[in-house]
Amino acid sequence: MQKCINPLKLVNFMERNFPDAQIEEPTYGKMVFRLRSGVICNIFLNTGTVYFQGKTTGNNRQIIDLIENAMILINDENLNM
Repeated sequence: MQKCINPLKLVNFMERNFPDAQIEEPTYGKMVFRLRSGVICNIFLNTGTVYFQGKTTGNNRQIIDLIENAMILINDENLNM
């Protein structure tokens, strides 16, 4: 589990970089991105909590690293404001 200071910006990143993802909002404020690779990224808009489900090795690890690096950039942007 990780935190993103600006979860809406992360949602925007996910939509741009994974256009073929299945996007759901099963409960208000919880965005679920189901990627074709099998990675599931859950983003809680009210707390900024982000967690992953699915296999976290091989190519999936690279995808998760990409998303985690985006979170670091988003967090750094918001801290430097």
